[in-house]
Parts: sequence; structure tokens; C-alpha cells
Amino acid sequence: MKGSVEHGAPETVNVDYAIDALRRLQADNSYGAPRLEQAFGKSGAKNLLRDMYAAQRIGVDSLTTQQFAKLLAKYAGVPAVGGALYAGYQALSGK
Repeated sequence: MKGSVEHGAPETVNVDYAIDALRRLQADNSYGAPRLEQAFGKSGAKNLLRDMYAAQRIGVDSLTTQQFAKLLAKYAGVPAVGGALYAGYQALSGK
């Protein structure tokens, strides 16, 4: 994550870093199933990674925190970002 709203710099999430973090969550089977799938379901995890790779392929370097949060919410199946989803966002963005 780059930037700081507090200091007048928009916060963004680096696409390459986010993909790496999501892949690590998908590879983590320490609780019986991939952590990413536990959070988003099998199809949600697959589609989230697909969308992030698509963004990377077309040359997107970063997403605004709002864009990233909306993407996470889309695959978590919630209409708005709640506390648990926001905590996941914080973990992925390195805060």
C-alpha cells in the first residue's frame, strides 16, 4: 500500500503485491483448506485472482483502496465492506 490520506497522498494498493499476497493465502492450507477459499469460497477465490491477473495483464500498476475494497466485497458476497472484510483488506494491503 502506498500513500497516506492523512498527508494528502491518495492510498493505493500495488497490484503485483496484492497478487503475491493472495497467492500466499491460496497456498496456505494450515487450517484444512486454502485460506483464500475459506474467505471467498472456491469460485470467489478463483475469480478474485482472475480479475487481479487481468488487471496486471492490461498494465494496471495499482488500484485505489476503494476499488480494491469493492473487488474484495464483490467476491465476499456482501453489498458493503464490513468489519471482517476490512480487516482482510488491511492484512492484504500490508497495514
